[in-house]
Amino acid sequence: MKVRELLNFEVSVFGTVENTGSGAKMAVSKLSDVLMLGNRYINQIEDLRRFAGRETADIEKQYKERKSKLPVFTSSCLCGNGAKDIVTVHNILCIDIDFQDNEGMDAEQAKERLIQLPSVFYTSLSVGGKGVFALIGNSAHIQNQTAQVQRQSRQ
Repeated sequence: MKVRELLNFEVSVFGTVENTGSGAKMAVSKLSDVLMLGNRYINQIEDLRRFAGRETADIEKQYKERKSKLPVFTSSCLCGNGAKDIVTVHNILCIDIDFQDNEGMDAEQAKERLIQLPSVFYTSLSVGGKGVFALIGNSAHIQNQTAQVQRQSRQ
């Protein structure tokens, strides 16, 4: 499958991470459009990245509160009535690597290395800037996992 086809998959977009349950307000968009959402929220993302270190409980609370107000999306599927109601599973695997516990590892460098891998078609820094978000597509393993999830969701 070509990257263009992967980017045309329809995905679910929820207003916030706290609003993904049954009956949650949700939009359907192409994955390519959703990946550009970061541009719309760049001021909020940069503000979150200023919380570097999050040394105190109060700072951590503020960080989580602000982060929870950002929209979220389901890159690996299209949902129906909430995030647990999976309508279509895509051949996309989403990974989120957190470097907070891996001193000496650089998120920006990891992002650049990951995009070099043949099945990785998208990378970005995480919202907090201390990790990497990557999308992987078009592998036999993902296709097998997709079939398994689809079988389980029908039961």
